[in-house]
Amino acid sequence: MEVQDLFQKVNANIAVAIRIHKIDTFSVFQRSLSSVLSQENVIVYPIIISQNFSEDQSYLLKEFCSYFEFLFNREIFIINYEESPGVDCRSAMLNVFLEYVRNNDFFEYFGFLDYDDVIFSRSYTVLVNSCRFAQMEVAYGGILREIMVDSGDNRFFTTRWEKGPFSLDDKRRSDLINGNFLPIHSYLVSTSVLTSSVQFDERLLRLEDYDFLLQLASFCKFSPLARKIPVGSYRFYRSSSVTNSTHHEFSPKNLDTSPWLDAMEFLLEKHGDLSLVDTFAEVHLFNASL
Repeated sequence: MEVQDLFQKVNANIAVAIRIHKIDTFSVFQRSLSSVLSQENVIVYPIIISQNFSEDQSYLLKEFCSYFEFLFNREIFIINYEESPGVDCRSAMLNVFLEYVRNNDFFEYFGFLDYDDVIFSRSYTVLVNSCRFAQMEVAYGGILREIMVDSGDNRFFTTRWEKGPFSLDDKRRSDLINGNFLPIHSYLVSTSVLTSSVQFDERLLRLEDYDFLLQLASFCKFSPLARKIPVGSYRFYRSSSVTNSTHHEFSPKNLDTSPWLDAMEFLLEKHGDLSLVDTFAEVHLFNASL
């Protein structure tokens, strides 16, 4: 097959979770939401998961989304996670989404997107074709990096960091965590793998997305056919040194302290025997030339 084959039209229904933690992030959230609704060739259903929004905040979110529903002629589902006020519930929020997908056999694939990241317009077409051509349950693509710069008055300017997609060359298990080269929106998963045991680990306050990816890697086959095709962009904040820090009230001030280091150590111990080369590298596929 050729690279252009991954862009051919495909029929698929896809559920995509978008987490939003604060009401004052709409300026970047609208960019993420638009990128999901702008997908070509596939039908994507955004599932917005908010955290402990008040009645007024939930109303504002609904009104905000209604504009995009009208613009794109697509229904947007909103779920407000109302437990554990003041606690970072990022993993629990995504488990609510997984349960929603389990209860709707209408969906064939599911994916994730954080409120400040972007998926490119034909990316889900590429990832679905990558799964189907390779006959594998999970597909991943390249991610371009952006740097967010604080202007000093709560506005951000975005600059593309032109270093190309994240590379899988010579990666080790620790690089998946430290190098952050497979962010949560870089992969798409078949709902066929979504058993009751597939969950985000709610003990983790950071790196829950990588833990989920490594959990899938323990029993799923990953298609690397789209690994050199950028499927989205990932925002790095200026304050980040090793890995990205979510820009909201739960972010630690120093990445050298827990929960970042605690999460890294936890994941490396939990997934100690996983080989990234065997799981993610392309050498085992006959069409590695893509």
